[in-house]
Order: sequence, then structure tokens, then C-alpha cells
Amino acid sequence: MKAMGRFYLRTINYRGRNPVYLLLQILLYLLSGVYFIFLRMKRAYARRRKIKIDIPVISVGNITWGGTGKTPLVIYLVHIFKHRGKNITVIHHGQRFGDEPELLHRKLPQVEILHSASKKKLLLGLKNRKDVNIVVIDDGFQNWDIHRDLDILVLDSGAPFGNGYLIPRGNLREEPASINRADLIVVNKITPESNLDALEKRIARYNFSGDIVYTCYEIEKIRKMEGGEVLPSFLSERKVALVAGIGHPEYFSYLIQNTGAEIIQRFFYPDHHVYTRQDLQRIEDKLDNKVEVILITEKDEVKFKKIFSESQSIISLPLYVVEVGLRFVKNEQALHRRLDILLGGSGI
Repeated sequence: MKAMGRFYLRTINYRGRNPVYLLLQILLYLLSGVYFIFLRMKRAYARRRKIKIDIPVISVGNITWGGTGKTPLVIYLVHIFKHRGKNITVIHHGQRFGDEPELLHRKLPQVEILHSASKKKLLLGLKNRKDVNIVVIDDGFQNWDIHRDLDILVLDSGAPFGNGYLIPRGNLREEPASINRADLIVVNKITPESNLDALEKRIARYNFSGDIVYTCYEIEKIRKMEGGEVLPSFLSERKVALVAGIGHPEYFSYLIQNTGAEIIQRFFYPDHHVYTRQDLQRIEDKLDNKVEVILITEKDEVKFKKIFSESQSIISLPLYVVEVGLRFVKNEQALHRRLDILLGGSGI
């Protein structure tokens, strides 16, 4: 299955002239047409059954699968609301167990986080709750059957519209014109090389007239997996290997390079990759002798710890977890203004 996943990603991103890949891309493109018809039917059906509750509902979503930065923004919003003395419930799609749900529970230990395949059912269960002031839906942009009081769309600055094709030919969950439903767009993973004017023009092609906020990740903490924190300067000129099963791990590399570390090896896996002992053994076997430490993300730590809880670690080098947070690059006040209107206050 892992090999098939890698082959699929290689196929949809292939730009050469190999006839096998080109034929597969044509077949996937035809399937994308079927997907688009199904998408429009499902969207129309859901809109006719839209529900609204009296509690303010905020959605943080995207139009591509994998790695835009929804969860860090959800965490940021919850901290803002907690600072305002609000009781928040977070709704997350799917099961309680997994890298993102576990990360949410770890980062927001005092917040109610609900999980279900049906966000609509969870929301209906909250409508008579007097102790809930705000509901935040993680990954709610495609929940057309739920009224949102604030719809935030997160785009990746490196590929805001993926490779330009709908699933399965590409990674677009909806057509780019759907961004018009958003009240606010957050363009994440900005770098010094990002051309904000060009990004705004790309977004403007689809007649989006709302506010655009620009953010990036920054390293907040580096700590040993078994405990103990170090300063980011610890990585300066240190030879490291990166292990990550996240969407668009190139940005992880970018952050580590900015610490002055020398990246010797990268072991990158698909987003939400479930590691096995065999994976870790292969990493251990392939490690370059120059590598001094291994760096992983918080999402990967969740899965690493599960393996280590079942048996002893087979990684000989020390593992360090890199914690990141959102930093606003431009137009942060637009988000605060929206939240302030929603909460009926006079400032965040």
C-alpha cells in the first residue's frame, strides 16, 4: 500500500513524456470529471439540508488534501478564545486516535474536543448546551450542510491550488472557484522568497474579495523525545537527519536549515504515515555515520511513541521533537477584526 501511495503521488505530479505515466494521467483526469459531477450533486444535496445553531460556529478548512496548516490555526484560535474567557468545543473529523487528534488533545488539554465521522450530528448535540460559547470545526470547509458564522480557508503559499486538478488527477478537493465561500483566507508557509503580490493576483482570479492574511511557521521549542528542552541554537552547525510523515515536508527542511543545522539525510513519508518497526529499522540501517541527531515533528512523535510503548526503541541516535507555531507575516488585524465582530467585543 505504501508503494502504491508513492507511485500515485509520483503519477499525478509527473511532468515528463513517459507514455505509461501520461496514459495514467489521462485516466485519472477522466475520473476527476466523474468526481466533479459527484461533488456538485453532493454539495447541492447538502445545502438543502443545512443546519444552524445559536452558538457561533467557526470553520477552519482547505481545498487541497494534506499539509496546509489547519490544525495550528485551530490551536491559535482556541487560545485567543480562552484568553477572552470563552468556553470552546472543537469538532474534529474521524476517530479519537491519530496524529492530528492526539496533537489537538495534547496542545489543548482543557478544551472539549469531539470526534465523529458526522460533524453535523456532533453539532446538533451541542445546540442546547449553555456551557459552550463557541464551536470550532477543524476541516469544515466541505461541510456544506452546516452553517458557519466565520469560514476560514487555509492555503499553502507554495501550491495554493495544488497541482491544479481535482481528485484523483490532483489533490484539489473542490474547484478553485469555491474559495469565494470563504470569509477570510489564510495563506500559510510564507518565506522571504514568497511574492505576496503574485499570490494575491492568483487568488483574485477567482473573484475572492475578502481579507487575506499571511502566516508562517516558526520553531517554538526543540526538546528531547524522552524529556528535556534545548535552545534552537543547539542545532547550529550540527549534522542532522529529518524524519517526517507530513504534507509538504519541504517546509520542515526550510525551518531546520534556518537554524544553521546541516541536513545530511531526509526520510520523508506521506502525510499521516503510520510508522512500523520495520520503517524505523530501515532508517537506522540507512543512517549516515555523520548524523548526530534525528529531528521529527510533533505529529510524528505521536506515532513514534506508540511504537516505543510497545517495545524498546531501535533508533540508536537521540530523537528531538521540533515544535512549531504560527507567526503572522501580514494583515493579522484582519483576522482579529473578524473575530471581534463575531464575539461582539472590542478587541482580542
